[in-house]
Parts: sequence; C-alpha cells; structure tokens
Amino acid sequence: MKIVDITNKYSDMIESFECDFSIAKDNPNKYSLSNLQTMIDNEDEKILEDIKLLQELSFMLRHGQAQIITFEDTNEEIEDE
Repeated sequence: MKIVDITNKYSDMIESFECDFSIAKDNPNKYSLSNLQTMIDNEDEKILEDIKLLQELSFMLRHGQAQIITFEDTNEEIEDE
C-alpha cells in the first residue's frame, strides 16, 4: 500500500468552511449560514467544488481509504484512538 499525502488537496476546503462557520458564529448580524445557502443556490463554483471535496473526503474516511493523523515528537508507530 502506497501512502500519499493529500493534505493540500483538502486543506483549503476545510479552512474555507471553518472560516464561514466561525464568521457566522461570531458575527451573525453581518454573515449567516443563509449567505452560504445563497452561494449554493447561485451555483458558486468555489462553494460547489468545496462541497464536492468535503463529500470525497468524508467518503474516504468512512470507507477506510484515508486517515487523519497528527505528528508527535516520538518514534512510536501510528496508533488508533
């Protein structure tokens, strides 16, 4: 089995959604999740691509095709939590 680092493929998508949700939580008078829904309704290419990437990542995680790992300052093998 070959291990491939796919972090960069998904990191922008995760950061974008995190930003959208944080802004909606912290500034509900300026931005809400309805803004996100409007972008979806208007077929915003960036949002639709991010949703596609999120679905892809979710599928891979559910089916054991991907893992989320952290790096620690040890020489131990990767452990399941």
